[in-house]
Amino acid sequence: AAEQGRIALHETIQNVAQEKDGGTPGAYEVAAFDHFLEKQLASQIAHYAKTGERSEKSAWRLNVVGALLAGLVAAAGASGIVGTWFVVLGAFVGVITPILMNALSKYQDIKLDRELSIAYAETWKILVEIQGNSDPAKIKLAAGDATLSREVIQKTHAAMKAENEAWTPTKSPF
Repeated sequence: AAEQGRIALHETIQNVAQEKDGGTPGAYEVAAFDHFLEKQLASQIAHYAKTGERSEKSAWRLNVVGALLAGLVAAAGASGIVGTWFVVLGAFVGVITPILMNALSKYQDIKLDRELSIAYAETWKILVEIQGNSDPAKIKLAAGDATLSREVIQKTHAAMKAENEAWTPTKSPF
């Protein structure tokens, strides 16, 4: 919903700028494009970089916790050979570990975090590539040709929409 709101806001700004310029690219559309580059494109690149990194770290942490719990079960099972004290400990760990692992998978899905980090990285890469076209687009726009600047905006919004729609509530496991 937030992405849709940002997209709608920038589309409105662009439309008003085009109207103010009388349909021919001018100072208003140049200003609107500069605003778009700073407030939309650059902020989205930063967002996808930060959020993708956070999802990657979360997936890594959950993998480590899962591996430690699995190792604990194995160690507890092996410790039953040593003596009765270890048998009690082994039984406790053997019962509690599957419960903890189940809770872990219900509250944060490792696979989902990994998928999110991949999706964010891909979207980030697309946006950075689009950003590479912003200088030529600014030059053309200043010369009265808005084709490339409007393409930069359209491609940015398409990338945001595609990533956002991939995680709609009906497709999310939550």
